[in-house]
Parts: sequence; structure tokens; C-alpha cells
Amino acid sequence: MTGWGDKNLRMLDHFQMGPNLVRGFATAGIGPRDLTVGTSNDALGGTMYWGASLETQVPIYGVPKDFGMRLAFFADAGSVWNYTGQRFFPATATSVTTVDPFTGVDTNNMTIRASVGAGIIWDSPFGPIRIDYSFPYLKDPNDRTQQLRFSGGTRF
Repeated sequence: MTGWGDKNLRMLDHFQMGPNLVRGFATAGIGPRDLTVGTSNDALGGTMYWGASLETQVPIYGVPKDFGMRLAFFADAGSVWNYTGQRFFPATATSVTTVDPFTGVDTNNMTIRASVGAGIIWDSPFGPIRIDYSFPYLKDPNDRTQQLRFSGGTRF
């Protein structure tokens, strides 16, 4: 993603990724973060991302097929990087840094995040409902994880 003409992107225009890209991470849980000392390590997002997912679904033994329940096993991987937004805010005289002051690691790099997990899917009368439990095994120390997730509706 890039700005139109010579305009820079606003901070809110950057991709903010999480469980829709790699399950096991919180909303806006991956990607560049503001690691300025004294801040709450807010997600900055990025202008680039990629994601890959592999999932298999199997019926649950002993449950009638008409009930619409099945198990899912999955592996996800992805990354968000390249924050290009404003780094200094004159109104508050504050700046944004993506470099961890303790480790020296820059969160603006394309760090791969990956997880594996399992879930239960129910095709309810109100639409699909699923519960996933994920184990993120590749992550950045500043990422925010969310191993258990409830979701509903379809994905496109």
C-alpha cells in the first residue's frame, strides 16, 4: 500500500493484522509497534503483508453428520511490515520508534509469525460458529497473542 501522489499514509491507514492473518495472535497483535520508552507499545501497522494458511477439516466420530459439527486442524504463517507513517508529532513533541531499546530488534522488519492449532466448527442455524485454540511458535517478543478465539460467520 502506498499514498496517492506525494502524500504519506496516515497511521490509521496502515494494515493492522492479527487473527485474520495468523490465528493465535490478538487483533493488531503482529507487525511494527511503537516501542518508545514510556508508551504502551501500540501497533503501528505496515504497508505490506503476506499470509498463508493450511487447514483440514474432519467429521467428529460419533456425531451425526446432520448436526454440522467437525474438527479443524490448521497451520498459519504471515507477516506485516514496512511502517511508513509519521514518526514525529510536533503538537505533542513526541516521536515513534520501532526499535526495542532492550534487544535492539527493529519490529518494522518482515518477521515471520507462525502458529498451529485445532478448532471445532458448528454449522449452526445462525451461520458457522467456530472455536480455535492456537499455539504461536514463531513470534516477535513484542507481539500480542490470543490462543483461544471464538468467531462466527464466513471468511472470504
